[in-house]
Amino acid sequence: MARAGSSGNVVLIHWNRGEAEEKLALFTAAGFRAEVLLPDGLAFLKTLTAEPPVAIVISLDRLPSQGRDVALAIRMNKGTRAIPLIFAGGALEKVARARESLPDAIYVDWTAIGPALQQAVTTVAQPVVPTSVLAAYAGSPLAQKLGLKTTSVIALLDAPEDFADRLLSLIPTLRIEEKPTRNCNPLFWFVRHAADFDRDVYVIVQYLGKGSLWIFWPKGTSSGLSPLRLRTAAMALAQLSQLGMFEAGMPFIF
Repeated sequence: MARAGSSGNVVLIHWNRGEAEEKLALFTAAGFRAEVLLPDGLAFLKTLTAEPPVAIVISLDRLPSQGRDVALAIRMNKGTRAIPLIFAGGALEKVARARESLPDAIYVDWTAIGPALQQAVTTVAQPVVPTSVLAAYAGSPLAQKLGLKTTSVIALLDAPEDFADRLLSLIPTLRIEEKPTRNCNPLFWFVRHAADFDRDVYVIVQYLGKGSLWIFWPKGTSSGLSPLRLRTAAMALAQLSQLGMFEAGMPFIF
């Protein structure tokens, strides 16, 4: 089945505006108009739903796990689910991980973005619909999901009382610091309310060196938190601060 037309508006999702704008000539040469989008909060989904582009190109050059998870969120949203997805660039192993989650998307080097766009707008594929934005982590051992190693030095912020014991049951050699430092990797932050997140997140990121930050929140919607809200806010912070990796973790029960 073919789509009407072979050109139109394309959205380029990237984590660095300068680098993204350098790619725009590739779209123009292929006969497409591209707009750069740096996701920040839930607004980007509303934008895509209100004015759906003919395709969405997601860069895997920077923060590839964030790119993958934004793509999962796009597929979970009914208003954007049918928009063709193209992943461009990225290291081979990062591309492979994205492909595992979204095998129906198109994966190319930047030099082939023109043919990829033509393929996207002329072919309708049945979109893969993930069960959640954390679907990419399904099937992995918990310690691996959390990025824990036998030599890890970690810190827990506002964690439930038994959480440290749970982690030590997975890896007894973990070292758990009483206070976070820039040597801890990862940090685990338990957030109860959206207001707490907004108030403290800029303080929390100061503890990050080259490590990662896992954010956990209560199950349900009463807290005002969600995987997408946490991740997109974290991506904006990563863009500004050039600090380590951020992971919107998983809901937990008190």
